Amino acid sequence: MSSGNTTLRFSVVLPVRNGGEYVKECVASVLKQSHAEFELLVLENCSTDGTAEWLQSIDDERVTIVCADRPLSLEENWSRISAIKTSDFLTIIGHDDSLDPNYLEVMSALINKHPKATLYQTHFQYIDGNGRFLRHCLPMCEVQQVHEFVAKQFMRTLDSMGSGFMMRRKDFDTVGGFSRYHNLIFGDYELWVRLAGLGYLAIDPAECFYYREHASASASTQVVEYQGCLFKYMLFLDNEARKHAHLEDVIRRYGANYIEYMCEGLINRGLTIRRTTDRKPASQIANEFHSFSTSLMPDGYMVNRNPRIRIAILVDKWIIGRAAYLSILKVRGLLRSMLNQDDRAERA
Repeated sequence: MSSGNTTLRFSVVLPVRNGGEYVKECVASVLKQSHAEFELLVLENCSTDGTAEWLQSIDDERVTIVCADRPLSLEENWSRISAIKTSDFLTIIGHDDSLDPNYLEVMSALINKHPKATLYQTHFQYIDGNGRFLRHCLPMCEVQQVHEFVAKQFMRTLDSMGSGFMMRRKDFDTVGGFSRYHNLIFGDYELWVRLAGLGYLAIDPAECFYYREHASASASTQVVEYQGCLFKYMLFLDNEARKHAHLEDVIRRYGANYIEYMCEGLINRGLTIRRTTDRKPASQIANEFHSFSTSLMPDGYMVNRNPRIRIAILVDKWIIGRAAYLSILKVRGLLRSMLNQDDRAERA
């Protein structure tokens, strides 16, 4: 592709199951695009809430409904993207997210500006379940190499979601599409890393889509499954580091802190589960993280370095202590929410 302006055609892929009112808002936002050359491909997954019937009622030649022949898991439905025919460029959107009317127009200009990039994104806004503004995404520089993308993830200075990324179909096929992760936990991250590793990620500063922040598959995934997805993703990064020299340095510098952060988060999540048959002891989680991380980074994460993890392990063995610990976490969360609201008010 030349560096001059080229008219591009896009496929917007929308996997959905029981989208409710959100999917109507999502579809409307796609069909309002100012860039005319696009199609909307809906991967309908045996919805039971009227979504399927509503989708079939859409009278627009730009919309194609691809129905599943049986109920699929989240990851199975998204994996169907590999089996459908798309335009040269494709993006995927969650059924509860939405696009600005100029999203594809901005993407077209960004691709023409960075023809050698292999992944594209714009800035975006977080909204709540009612569509109200929550916050802006963290700022991103125009160009990110794959090791910079991972470093920002590890340092938690990156907002990256399943929606909003644009890629070439040939690159999507080259890297094998989505890998199988339960509920796609870290599956999108792996795909973005694979794609960015082929070239680089180009980002436009315009806020061109909206990500709805509410109860998600990530929050509802069991601790043991989430932990397994994290370990799989870290092993993937370790393997990718052999292809990208700077990525190995990123894992060595920041990987231990990221694993420690994730360990603490999963232990806290485990403490909220009341039934002992549904939860994994905090000490077991910590020991498994310790064994995994030291096998990945011999001089890396050590459980006893984090006092909060040590306290959580102790209180996990004492029901009253666990209740008190959860109360402290709840108060911290409320205070953090109040500070975030004040911050949003100042920026509004």
